[in-house]
Amino acid sequence: VFAAWTFLAGVGIPLIGILNSGIARSVGNPFAATAVLFAVAFVAASAATLPLYGAPRLSQLAGAPILSYGAGLLICFYALSATMIIPRFGAASFIAFILVAQLVTAAVVDQFGLFGLHNV
Repeated sequence: VFAAWTFLAGVGIPLIGILNSGIARSVGNPFAATAVLFAVAFVAASAATLPLYGAPRLSQLAGAPILSYGAGLLICFYALSATMIIPRFGAASFIAFILVAQLVTAAVVDQFGLFGLHNV
């Protein structure tokens, strides 16, 4: 199940920039398109989360490591980058560079046990 889910998530990675660049053309800039992307994502995540788990309490949110909230900044940077670069660089080229960066980063995180992960 996890392999299939991961495969489907991987299918979506290049589509984020491709589809969001269509919004960018319509609204006139990639920043607004990325804001729309995250508004849609917020609605979808909330629609799935609230019925299953309810809203998180403020104490739960405060208990998360502050660095963990950087994930939002990283995904925003990724989505904005994909929206701006894929139409100019091509999806395959963009994903090739992304893939190399992901593999190197993952290897470093695993090797040194960064961000609370066990040294693998």
